[in-house]
Amino acid sequence: MIQQSDRILTIGPDPKAKGGMASVIAFLAPMYTPFHLVVTYKETSKIGKVLLFVNAVLKTFYYCVFKQINVLHIHTANYTDFYRNSVLMYIGKMFNKRVLLHIHGGLFNEFYSAHPGYVSSICRSADALITVSSTFVKMLRQYELNKHIYCLPNCVEIPALYRMEQHHDKLRLVFMGRISEIKGIYDVLECLHKYKELLQDKIELHIGGVGDEKRFQKMITNYNLSSMIVQHGWVNGEQKEKLFCSSDVFIHPSHFESSGIAILEALSYGLPVITTLIGGIPDFFEDKKSGVAVTPGNVDEIYEAILSFVNDRHCILQMGEHGRAIARQFTPSQIEHQLQNIYAKYIQNACESENAIKK
Repeated sequence: MIQQSDRILTIGPDPKAKGGMASVIAFLAPMYTPFHLVVTYKETSKIGKVLLFVNAVLKTFYYCVFKQINVLHIHTANYTDFYRNSVLMYIGKMFNKRVLLHIHGGLFNEFYSAHPGYVSSICRSADALITVSSTFVKMLRQYELNKHIYCLPNCVEIPALYRMEQHHDKLRLVFMGRISEIKGIYDVLECLHKYKELLQDKIELHIGGVGDEKRFQKMITNYNLSSMIVQHGWVNGEQKEKLFCSSDVFIHPSHFESSGIAILEALSYGLPVITTLIGGIPDFFEDKKSGVAVTPGNVDEIYEAILSFVNDRHCILQMGEHGRAIARQFTPSQIEHQLQNIYAKYIQNACESENAIKK
């Protein structure tokens, strides 16, 4: 358990919301007793989002004034989420609180390039930056956004149930995550279209996710791929567990990832992965050992990767076991110690500052 958690205020999306950042908070929440949380995002209407932000502002003021809070741990992505959280950060700074800005956004590089002045101002006003991969640490240091930058990898629980040897007639591929171009799912559809005659009797693609369904459904219809694809919508809990355990290979050829928590979760279930070596993925994925790496956007390489698993089912179990072993290095208990050390430093710093002011 995180010590002195009563002095820490977590700010970020509802742990029950969809997306990687919400999943991270859900994994971290049990470490805190008590767990102080200000929710900045959840699925609701436009008016609901405005009211949620107003509530977040008021709750942040309340915690800063009436609770013994020393540290604000703000989980943020890009664009609107970053702007929203910058307001809450300044509230914390008004009351001399220490602010840890935890950057998750996969497109942070693009966001910074579009708004370098604003992003630099906010990041340098924070007491420290936390990010989720060694690649992001290098990028933030290159931009000189803060003197104190920590790498805190995302974590996953190692499930008791996991993929065992399967005996499907067709290779079961599974994709989970947001349906968008950046996640590479359209590249997978292009691959199935281009090599349909060679793959239609050999593979079955399961999709668990939401996003740009209009474009997604149009591609499936235009390419006549419905016989090869099973759609599950957004999955979580028991449904997600069943989908992982009944699949053979996780496919997620992202164009960019800050960390790739969906990939890490797939490894924890013993699934080999077809993915790319971009962003934070190389921190926990090894090409030819826990799956097959492809070049972003290269449908021919995606086909070759799929075919390698079709032709060699034995390697699925072997790579899956290797990936599951890697995932054990990223459990909450492993991450908790790192997080505790970060908190301890800034809680002590805040207390010393408060004592100096009283004197």
